[in-house]
Amino acid sequence: MKAFLAGALFLCLAVGLPAQATLSNSDVIKMANAGLSDDFVTNLIDQQGSQLSSDVASLIDMKNAGVNERILTAVSKKAPASEPLNGDSVLRLTKAGLSDNFIADLINRQPSKFTVSGSRIVELKEAGVSERILSLMVSDSGARDLPAGTQISVRLIDSIDSEKDKSGDEFRA
Repeated sequence: MKAFLAGALFLCLAVGLPAQATLSNSDVIKMANAGLSDDFVTNLIDQQGSQLSSDVASLIDMKNAGVNERILTAVSKKAPASEPLNGDSVLRLTKAGLSDNFIADLINRQPSKFTVSGSRIVELKEAGVSERILSLMVSDSGARDLPAGTQISVRLIDSIDSEKDKSGDEFRA
């Protein structure tokens, strides 16, 4: 009897509680264009589960549909893109009219793979990418992710003496 009552109670609760709606990019566009405040839309994005996409093409589509950068930032934070940013994606974001601040925030927050040869830098600059963004791309391109277990060699400037140096000492390489 207890199992029957517990099952009936569970069924009543499951039917009585609506599932939390998830947001899609088209929902965000509709809300932004309906005149809802940025605070309302960004809070909804933060609170609800989502089917949002923040790849470069989706961000540009939402920008072209009238969604402002504050809301686009909330979308990109809620659902980070799986593809790393590259020079072409930065160029597309720039040509779509997104601000340097927005693009810089994406570069700092998302994985990226930039090829920054001299000719590529000139090409991006001539296409309208600002020097601020180019600087971020150059500084980000210097970092290398090595797979775990990769052997590396380091040449030290300072000498190391196991009799006088101890664990935690720092040395120049």
